[in-house]
Amino acid sequence: DWPDNTVGQCYLFIHDIYRRVLYINIPPARCQRLHLSAGLAIEAGHPEQVDEVSAELALHFELGHDPERAIFHLRLAAERAQQRTAAAEAVAYLNRALMQVTALAGDIAQEKIELDLRLRLMRLLITAVAYTSVEQEHNLQRALELCERLDDRNSEIQLLSQWGASLILQGDIEGAEHVIIRTRKATKNADNPVLQSHEPAVAGVTALVKGELEAAEAHFARALELLDDADLREPTRLFGHDPAVVSLGFSTLSAWLLGRPDEARRRAQLALARAEAIGIPQVLSIALDLALSVEHLRRDAEAAIPFADALDACLDKYCVEYPYARPRCARNWLLMENGDAAAALTGIQRDIKKAQDARAGLFFPLMYITLAEACLATGAASEGLAATEKAFNIINAGERLFEAEAWRLKGELLRLEQEPEQAQQCFRTALQVAGDQSALALELRAATSLGKLHRDTGQAADAGERLQMIIDRFTEGFDTADFRDASALVVSLAAAKPV
Repeated sequence: DWPDNTVGQCYLFIHDIYRRVLYINIPPARCQRLHLSAGLAIEAGHPEQVDEVSAELALHFELGHDPERAIFHLRLAAERAQQRTAAAEAVAYLNRALMQVTALAGDIAQEKIELDLRLRLMRLLITAVAYTSVEQEHNLQRALELCERLDDRNSEIQLLSQWGASLILQGDIEGAEHVIIRTRKATKNADNPVLQSHEPAVAGVTALVKGELEAAEAHFARALELLDDADLREPTRLFGHDPAVVSLGFSTLSAWLLGRPDEARRRAQLALARAEAIGIPQVLSIALDLALSVEHLRRDAEAAIPFADALDACLDKYCVEYPYARPRCARNWLLMENGDAAAALTGIQRDIKKAQDARAGLFFPLMYITLAEACLATGAASEGLAATEKAFNIINAGERLFEAEAWRLKGELLRLEQEPEQAQQCFRTALQVAGDQSALALELRAATSLGKLHRDTGQAADAGERLQMIIDRFTEGFDTADFRDASALVVSLAAAKPV
């Protein structure tokens, strides 16, 4: 039954082997003509519903050696697959379309078609493979070459923005900064605020991981300002994800570090609400990941579990590839909170390897810090110290966000090895680093560790006063686990102090 209500005959093979035997005996030239005729007939018979048979038509025109029609229908098939959130299937259609491009005449029109396909592929690869994949890197490099030849500045901005995001997520800070500068130059004359919004979002993440918290806050605020009046769906149409969700999400980390844990939670809720309104799986995954990270940093396991479950459900339902460090750290921390430090130790060792294989290098110091925490909980001090040294190797290369926490964990492990003087030095270094970065939350943790050292060994006589001074600087977050522990320790230190 055809869409115009006419009826035709159809033929069904009893077994596919008969079809294959007959098919391979058709001469190549005749086979090509039959495919082309079939494609044209099906296309003519579905004038209003051509997208519904786009995948079938694409195959006929590929085998019928009509590359223009094949590309058209492969693009339609990719769009339909994307609507079903089948990103991997959509990527496969676009890769087939790119193979057909080589059969077109080698002119500007061919290059424009290829660039359009590569921009579509860029957005889909984020979900299907990840920002950091080798396939994405090759696609971006080829697309940028095409932009240069075509002098297409708007497409160049989209590609550079994605390249910068890919590099920072690999942990390549220096490379990301070079691309950010190039993107900033490209957007200087752009009149579309949405196109301009991605660069400050990536710059914010880059400043954040370097420990430049105030600079990160300014970049995130700029990105949000540019998107304030924009259509909700426009950023994902251009980039495949949303710079506002990225900015709100990552700024939860800077807010927490600056000693504003309640504000961090508020921003996570705003990011999640926006992501749910946009309805794109990759955007929702980012928002859920960072909401989970906030509760991890606040040490609120009860609040973290629903976000961990929701993130897992989202990734499973929409087949999103999400190999990044933050949620892996949070899940293993939850195991420790549940009393299963041995499982956390095994889990984080496994997850470090998975993230390395996916080239997801951002926040790797946090991975090794989580490993050190698991070693501390299981009494494996030497293994924990080895983990902190791996964290410091990355920190020394530029990713300084959790440097103070690495020093604090090293001190705790040295305490476990009965080295109080070395532990005290580590805690004081942690305090210095956190103070230099204005990371009040990490100052509190370091001062608490120093206070516990004083309580248990009599070392660091100034610990109680220092801890109280840090507590007095907080204006919110009085219900967090860190703040409660610190306040209780101040009381116990005061009670133990000789009159």
